[in-house]
Amino acid sequence: MFDPCFSEEGAVEESETSLDLLSLKCEAQDHPVGVEDGGTYLSQATLEVQKAMESELSGDYPEAFKLFRNAVDILLKGVKGKLC
Repeated sequence: MFDPCFSEEGAVEESETSLDLLSLKCEAQDHPVGVEDGGTYLSQATLEVQKAMESELSGDYPEAFKLFRNAVDILLKGVKGKLC
């Protein structure tokens, strides 16, 4: 993948961090999310994204990545079976 901001300095550290982030799993949600929820999954995903952005701003990138991944998981489960 082409990255215009890539520099060889720190490339090893950066790739190790990237691999660590990819190994993070989504956290299980307390309640099921789906189309039958009438759109509450959108609110849940929005909250996850907001928390992720706060974590990102504070420099906690692994936590931010996990929360962003959770938000995507909620959205995918919410639209599952929904016709476009």
